[in-house]
Amino acid sequence: MKSESSAGSGFARGRRAREFGERAKTGGSRASESGVSEEIVNASRTAGTVGDVAPEEPPTPEADFESRPLARRSPATILVTGGEGFIGSVLVRELARRGHRVRVLDDLSGANVSRATAGGAIGGGAGGDARGPCEPLDGVQRFVGSVADPGTVARAMRDCDTVVHLAAVVGVRRVLRDPEHTLRINWDGARTVATEAHRCGARLLFASSSEVLGPGATGSAAGFRLAEGHRPLAGIGTSVRWSYAVAKLAGERLVHELANGPDPLRGRSVRFFNTTGPGQSPTSGMVLPVLVARGLAGRTLEVHGSGEQVRSFCHVDDTVRALVGLLEARDLRWDGGVHHVGSEEAVTVGELARRVGERLGVGVEHVAYERVFGPGFEDVHHRVPDTAALRAAIGWEPRIGLDALIDDVIEHQRRTLADAGARNVRTRGEAAACAAERNEPNAPVAAIQRAATP
Repeated sequence: MKSESSAGSGFARGRRAREFGERAKTGGSRASESGVSEEIVNASRTAGTVGDVAPEEPPTPEADFESRPLARRSPATILVTGGEGFIGSVLVRELARRGHRVRVLDDLSGANVSRATAGGAIGGGAGGDARGPCEPLDGVQRFVGSVADPGTVARAMRDCDTVVHLAAVVGVRRVLRDPEHTLRINWDGARTVATEAHRCGARLLFASSSEVLGPGATGSAAGFRLAEGHRPLAGIGTSVRWSYAVAKLAGERLVHELANGPDPLRGRSVRFFNTTGPGQSPTSGMVLPVLVARGLAGRTLEVHGSGEQVRSFCHVDDTVRALVGLLEARDLRWDGGVHHVGSEEAVTVGELARRVGERLGVGVEHVAYERVFGPGFEDVHHRVPDTAALRAAIGWEPRIGLDALIDDVIEHQRRTLADAGARNVRTRGEAAACAAERNEPNAPVAAIQRAATP
């Protein structure tokens, strides 16, 4: 989960006048470690079926891929590893909505747990926000376990047509805290999933990262963008942050080699460039949700370093549209190739903070890297993707611009805070009522007064 020029989005998730489904209709533009026990939740048998594809003229890449019929007999059986995470939960819901049988494999270690299989509306561009107990999502099977455990992976992947491997240790802070764990889980997970997909004949879409391009991915021109052919890991030093990039690049190479071997795996990789949006937890350390969380708390926004670092931010709904487009493309070659997925709308981190601060009425201060990450931290000056190859392959481009993305994240966090406050009031009120019924001496007046105070 950027300019927006909509034409029939697949995400109708009822959110506000500007929610993602409304934007699609109007066409408007807005500025897991060790194997653990397996837990399977069968919400229902299927979410309905999608009819067989009728013969017709092949669509052109320029056509909106969402209007195309599915590329294969449907519904397909698709395993999404990391399907309880930020991107995964949005993808799972969209695949289920489109009639596929979906399975989720997750070790539940991420910050966005219990969204993919939760019922209820997921907000516009939101990466799915948990709103209390809900019925499981129709047609989704849930496996709890590690992608590094071969037995768990084999059980989850049994009889699957396609695998989308999203599960990984993510976030700079988590990587810096435990680089060895990052390397082991991300590489072992990629190897285990790719090996099993190869063995059972499933297609594999592997989620890599722009981190594989290293700190040397820079350019002097304002419009400089990174294409798939850019040299990976250019200029990396000794910083432990690159353990994540090394593991992801190794996963890419494994998919490529298996896809070009004597018994080819049908596989491709995608490199995400800063996917963000509503529902992404500030605890992940991702810059936009962190800035918004600080601003809503009335705190000064922190910019690490000079603030001149150039980035781009892709709405999670746009990212998921790209994944669905690749999975359902009729003529895509599953030959181990790589696609960049992200927005081409560049912004400095300092400018991003300024826009958030203006909306929330807070200031911005610069903080030295060493104060936050310790000595020896290496950052990237410029990271904006060239998505021409993806555009040519499936007709995809982002629809949601940066300003709209910022607004979505702010609104989602505001709503989350309000919902949490309301739940807290209800919980305290119920406790007060129970205490009063038991005639506990100090309960009635004081407890009810506390319950009325957010």
